[in-house]
Amino acid sequence: MNFGSEKPVFLYFKGAGRATPARVALFNAFGEHGWENRMLDFSDFSAEKKKWQEAMDNPPAAAAPKPSDDEDIDGGEKPKAPPPDQFGGSQLQTVLGYLPQLHLAGMVITQSPAIARFAARMGEKPIMPKDPWEALQVEEVMMVCEEVLAKAPSDSDNEVVLLVMIISW
Repeated sequence: MNFGSEKPVFLYFKGAGRATPARVALFNAFGEHGWENRMLDFSDFSAEKKKWQEAMDNPPAAAAPKPSDDEDIDGGEKPKAPPPDQFGGSQLQTVLGYLPQLHLAGMVITQSPAIARFAARMGEKPIMPKDPWEALQVEEVMMVCEEVLAKAPSDSDNEVVLLVMIISW
């Protein structure tokens, strides 16, 4: 799916959580208008997942190559492009149908920690230090935050989550 943007497009659920570090790093790297933050609510995700699943269960037939188009100038085989609508028009553009997704330079990258680390090294004032020792310390803090988040209570109401966290400390 062409998101119609040359800017990086970050696709994830609405709300805070695991995507927050990636969103902060993307904002720092690309500025307010240099990237697009697309957010799906759970009902939108469910609809997208159904389209994606239908496409995975019934992949489009590959068009037969024209005889003159199947060889490179050197006589070797040209790489085959993926079917134009491999994911059934779904915004979920990976073979596993995962979120988050970062659409950048014709590629789709998943995993919010990887996206956060990538973006943290970008921009005029990168968040991630260039010094390996300082970067290691930042990585440590990031992983502690990930661990705390993994152990935090889960509720669809952010105020309930915050209240439970405050009470438990």
